[in-house]
Amino acid sequence: MDHKQNWYNDEALLGALLLFVPPLGLYALYKNDNVKQSFKNIIYTAFIVIAIIFVVRFVF
Repeated sequence: MDHKQNWYNDEALLGALLLFVPPLGLYALYKNDNVKQSFKNIIYTAFIVIAIIFVVRFVF
């Protein structure tokens, strides 16, 4: 039986999506089974901090 790998479990694709299409990359990171939860939390925190910086810089 041929085992098909899900697109969000591909590490190279995950890295590319996080860099070039961040919303889709975050979804792939959320669905990924191979990445440790501590690394996921670091990436989520980094994106939240970046979003807050953009809001503060451009809105106020």
